[in-house]
Amino acid sequence: MNTWMPGKDGQERGKHMIDFEAEIDSYRPSLEVDAIEDAIVRSDLTDMNDLMMDLIKEINKE
Repeated sequence: MNTWMPGKDGQERGKHMIDFEAEIDSYRPSLEVDAIEDAIVRSDLTDMNDLMMDLIKEINKE
């Protein structure tokens, strides 16, 4: 349900407020997002911290 917002002069314009409760109730996550999320969680990704730790270990060995 949308609620109309009055303009500065009190007249209704074309703007409306979002009914966040209705939007949340009707929200359905995308299947693609779920699939990508699972793939990211399962993969063993090397991040910048891992690379820096490897470099520090190599420097300390020398």
